Amino acid sequence: MFTENKEIFLQVLPNKFIKIIIINTYFKNGSQIGQDTWQQILEPSDASIENAKTFLSDYYMDIVYSVFTDEVMEQYRLEHENE
Repeated sequence: MFTENKEIFLQVLPNKFIKIIIINTYFKNGSQIGQDTWQQILEPSDASIENAKTFLSDYYMDIVYSVFTDEVMEQYRLEHENE
């Protein structure tokens, strides 16, 4: 029997970016046969939030929204509007 276990970790970085780590562990007949790790950094922007919605559940998106407050989003926008 083949099974998969997914673990998701969110790490809030000092600059208010969020590091997402997803670890998939694969099992066959109860024995681990593989593992992969995927990471992405979210910046406090609308595009980043829209992207995150494609692979994070509502539970994790609530955490993203609690970090990316209007104040954080506006500060990021102001810092990057001339790029």
